[in-house]
Amino acid sequence: MSAEGQTRRDFLRNAGLASVSLAGMLGLAA
Repeated sequence: MSAEGQTRRDFLRNAGLASVSLAGMLGLAA
């Protein structure tokens, strides 16, 4: 279990959450 792998996994998860949140805000604003 490498720290680099953990960081990349967290980054991908955070990016996914951010994209979903952004899509939701754009949907509400539209």
